[in-house]
Amino acid sequence: MKVAVVGLGKVGHPLATVLSRHGFEVCGIEISEERIDQLSKIANYKIYNKPGEFLRECEIVFVIVQTPSVPSGKFDLKYVESAVKDVSRYLMPDAIITICSTINVGDIEKLRKYWKNIAYTPLMIALGRVEEDLEKPEYVLIGSDDPKITEVLRSVWKKIVGDNVPFIETSTRNMEIIKLTFNFWLPAKISLLNSTAIFCEKYNGDFRVVAEALKHDTRLAGKRWWNEFGAGAGIGFGGPCFPRDIRNWEAHLPENVLVKAVERINVEMVERSVNLIRSFGKKNVVFLGVTYKAGTNLTVDSQALKILEQLKKFKDLNIYVYDPTQPSRFSSAKEAVKMGEVIFIAVPWLEFARLEPHDFREDQIVIDPWRVLVDKKLPCKHYAYGIGWVR
Repeated sequence: MKVAVVGLGKVGHPLATVLSRHGFEVCGIEISEERIDQLSKIANYKIYNKPGEFLRECEIVFVIVQTPSVPSGKFDLKYVESAVKDVSRYLMPDAIITICSTINVGDIEKLRKYWKNIAYTPLMIALGRVEEDLEKPEYVLIGSDDPKITEVLRSVWKKIVGDNVPFIETSTRNMEIIKLTFNFWLPAKISLLNSTAIFCEKYNGDFRVVAEALKHDTRLAGKRWWNEFGAGAGIGFGGPCFPRDIRNWEAHLPENVLVKAVERINVEMVERSVNLIRSFGKKNVVFLGVTYKAGTNLTVDSQALKILEQLKKFKDLNIYVYDPTQPSRFSSAKEAVKMGEVIFIAVPWLEFARLEPHDFREDQIVIDPWRVLVDKKLPCKHYAYGIGWVR
């Protein structure tokens, strides 16, 4: 089968790569010449800079272009609309266009005026492990209002994921709601866990013990969540997805109290971290990590960066910053730590978790939101979120 992928960004390129790897003839379409130059050296599929006659042989077109947020919080459909209109001029009547970008409720109906055979197949992936998530997903989402289209898309994904992965198949409207619901529940869970961590600190509990109990209740937890995110409690959520997902949910339900609480708790995590760092009255602060999570170089809507920006407003502080992915005056975390009276571990990079007691001085204070050093018995004062002072 010949297929096309429109938009070869951080998700589109991995999707095209995976499709090609599993036996599909893939045509990638990307308008950025710089991106084309980058991909031409590594892509295992053909790349075009605009739609053309080659699309007449394509049975499915995957559209995965950006949907930036507009001031209201909703996602802007203009790039998706443009892509659908551009490719539809070359497609055969039975070809299927399936949208993979995150969109608003009702957007598929708007797109149907450009092409009748349209579906919605959102991709549940995490940046940094996109290909793995595409090939080994927990489930596959297919939104279609035509059983024949659903059958075709199911056959495509089964070639990639096999027969043991559950398929969630429903109407395009239900799928729009499902995708946005997933996007709300995940950050909501992070805010809930951060509140639990604060609760534990206030009453001399240990968040690790509480989280261990929670993860055994199938109503509350999934294995992947607990294994990958350190039980979720830290300095809050950030990145290119979660913050704008919350704003999008609020745009759809402007009077909803829960969504406002989730967002407020996330803001409070920044305020809490700044106040804690300031509370010790120290001048030299070493700030470890600025990306929105470990395993990526992205700083989009990074909670760590928001904390750092707030700290920089205080002229009485000397702030030393180190992140494995960013330019720095330091060659390692070990080197950076030497400069600080207060060390704040903003991002749970593995390099930071590998710091040892002998890397710290007795006169230092370590603030450890992600609890990465709790078992190391540091020689200095050590404050961990969800635990308090580590004894």
